[in-house]
Amino acid sequence: MVISDIENENIGYQRDFLDEVENDTLVVLDGAYQEYASYIECGVSPRASIDLYNASKAVALLRDKEYVTPLDIATVVANVLQHRLILSYKAQAKNITPKDIVQKILEVIKAP
Repeated sequence: MVISDIENENIGYQRDFLDEVENDTLVVLDGAYQEYASYIECGVSPRASIDLYNASKAVALLRDKEYVTPLDIATVVANVLQHRLILSYKAQAKNITPKDIVQKILEVIKAP
């Protein structure tokens, strides 16, 4: 796939192609942070959910699909979320990293 292909295909990808299952996955990810709230000083913003959605669409496009699957979300979730977390002093004292928090959250979430 070359840039011109992506530009031409982009028109077709403007529509919403995240079905209910994948949308639920994004919501569960967002809610899963509550369990680790004591380690998080500042969590991900709503913008992170939007970026996760957009990154998942990009992965689906590169895989030549017209829809997003949980695998597409899983491909990008760690990179999208971990750098947005600001950890508490409690987490820093225990040498817990944002990557650790994201991995723990992903372990809790079951794939549909």
